[in-house]
Amino acid sequence: MHSLYWLMSEKINQVTIFCFIYDFCHCVCYHSQVCFNFLFRLFLSTGYANEFGEAFRTHIPRLIYLGSYGVASTYCLADSIHKGRCCYQESSNLNSYLQKRKAIETMVEAAVWQGLASVIIPGFTINRICAASRFTLKRCARTMPPRAQMWVTTFVGLSAIPVIIKPIDR
Repeated sequence: MHSLYWLMSEKINQVTIFCFIYDFCHCVCYHSQVCFNFLFRLFLSTGYANEFGEAFRTHIPRLIYLGSYGVASTYCLADSIHKGRCCYQESSNLNSYLQKRKAIETMVEAAVWQGLASVIIPGFTINRICAASRFTLKRCARTMPPRAQMWVTTFVGLSAIPVIIKPIDR
């Protein structure tokens, strides 16, 4: 799971929430936890940016489509760096060489897993679902305008995202 450290301190009708996400993203929210939850969910959803890019592929410029993969890959990189840093700090009882080696192994493992689970497999799956739905609509719904077919394909791709993500997140 994603690492999240938060410290809550109460003052007169005011709650200050300090969240440190991946040791470098600092957010301060006042008066409610709603803002914190929104920011945290927004940060976690960057890992799924490429799925949205695949679903909207026919409606957005190619640069934005490729940028969605860049955002998702950056999330994967940040997660693997965080896991490596945590491993390095937890293995302080080992000598320097073993400590670094264990941290690098953890980073590589996390990067491979996150790359597969957050970028490659879901992106490929959404791409194929959208391609199949568009192909089916072109063959079976010839009376439907092409623009409507594109939007139906997009909605099919978007509706497939939760179905794909749920088994991977377990």
